[in-house]
Amino acid sequence: MRRLHPGSVVAELVRHLPQVIVLCIPIGFRLLAGEAFGWLDWLFVTIIVGFMVEPVFTYATQRYQISPSGLEHHVGLLRRSRRTIAWDAVTATEVAEPLIYRLCGIKDLTLSQGGDESTKIHLAGIDAVTLSEIQAYLAHDNVHEQDIGTKLYQASLGELMVMAVIRGQVILLGAAGLYSVYELVDETGLTDRVGGVLAALPVAGVVTAVLIGGIVVGIVSTVVTYYDFTVRLEDSTLVSSFGLFNRKERRIDPAVVRGVVVERNLIESWLGRARLGVLTRDSEVELATNTVLPTMPLPMVIHLGRTYFPQFITADTPLPERNRFWSSLGWALLLVGVPAGGILVGHWLGWLPWVVAAAPVSFLVLLILLRGLRASFMVDEDRGLVYIRRHFVGDRVISLRLNAVQIIRRLSTSSRGRYAVASISTFAGSPETYFWLRADRDRVETLNAAVFQ
Repeated sequence: MRRLHPGSVVAELVRHLPQVIVLCIPIGFRLLAGEAFGWLDWLFVTIIVGFMVEPVFTYATQRYQISPSGLEHHVGLLRRSRRTIAWDAVTATEVAEPLIYRLCGIKDLTLSQGGDESTKIHLAGIDAVTLSEIQAYLAHDNVHEQDIGTKLYQASLGELMVMAVIRGQVILLGAAGLYSVYELVDETGLTDRVGGVLAALPVAGVVTAVLIGGIVVGIVSTVVTYYDFTVRLEDSTLVSSFGLFNRKERRIDPAVVRGVVVERNLIESWLGRARLGVLTRDSEVELATNTVLPTMPLPMVIHLGRTYFPQFITADTPLPERNRFWSSLGWALLLVGVPAGGILVGHWLGWLPWVVAAAPVSFLVLLILLRGLRASFMVDEDRGLVYIRRHFVGDRVISLRLNAVQIIRRLSTSSRGRYAVASISTFAGSPETYFWLRADRDRVETLNAAVFQ
């Protein structure tokens, strides 16, 4: 039996060092001020001890064995468990290389074989020789006919900055970064000083500075996280890699791809861009997993999709149209305008508290109704696919294998030839339910016959 690389202990201890320092700062300030050790300090000490012990415990309680048939993984100290995964059952592999791992010469490997997290095997610290040995076994059991090393896409710095804006990374990561800075300032006791400085500045200046700071943090975080985002084909295996300090690589066997998604939000509709991703048994479309093209001009997305995923994207696939921005904007304004208009009317009539309480409910009801009315589907029995499309605030087209459909539901007909509500439940990385209002009866029955024939 083999152990994890000893360098994994050192790497994990160094990786936890920033959290340990942050926890030590407030303890140090209180000790310098002569304050007594409180319960919060003991809690911080307990967390610090946990950070220090966890890498040693992981190293001491994990063993694994590599054989021509698969990998056997042993975990536990008092209660040991053993799991075995055959090489031909592996649907995806993910290799992470944080900066400290690279300095220690080790890799972080995850083998996936299904959608449940419990089906994955995680080896947090193996050397390059062991990784090559595992990849050799996987390559032997996944022989395909495509050329080796075909690069599909590589994101430039400008595209990463555009992606930060389009995907909302600027807002999410920027807000998280500013909040982390605020927590650090608060813990070090500098809040009063900083607050005094901000109080002396004009409100408009403070708001502008915060917005600019959030945008800068969001863009820098996106560029660092997804630096050198590259997608390529190696022996028909789809390989995506990215990251400046924390380098990650994910390999997907084309045989486990269950669907392809082409989508764009409101901003992408305005810019004429779109995204392309794949659905697999172990993961849905996320930027860090199954995204193939983060954001590119729509014609290029369609061209690459038809070139490298011809079994899913054909001339018959109902892909997004180029000039739908104004339509998407109109639906967005309707969705927001109805609750907002209700609040204004309620304010005029003196019913403001009641209307404000009802506004979120009206927003959700309107959202559900419009999503159901703006959705459609089409069955391609010859290729074994179902195309699911929703044009609402943006576009989303899913080309999905029929064997991913698990349940079809329909309610009584609302009018001749239509069901009032129809829905399907699918599994392609995660369970999903799609529904339609006033669904065409013949199409629903065609789908039912194609799935359960």
